[in-house]
Amino acid sequence: MSSPYKSSTNPNDCFANRNRHGQEQFNVQPRPELRPPEQLERIAHMVACGELPLPADLSPDQLELVVYEVRKRRRQRLVRYIARSIAQDIDRG
Repeated sequence: MSSPYKSSTNPNDCFANRNRHGQEQFNVQPRPELRPPEQLERIAHMVACGELPLPADLSPDQLELVVYEVRKRRRQRLVRYIARSIAQDIDRG
């Protein structure tokens, strides 16, 4: 299993600060681990149902996909709820 804390030479992954002694300190931002699509679907389902908070350790592309899937699931649930309410109202009338 690969470690989520991989070293990188990409300048976007790290930045340098100088401490009070003038020495550079590098803060490395670990890249999020890429997850398979099946796992992202399961995460979206659990977030949409309120079983799990939105994970903060996803890459921007994966986060966008999960948020899209959560919105889609919640929208479908709302449409079914409204349709069921209308059908019950018609049935009573």
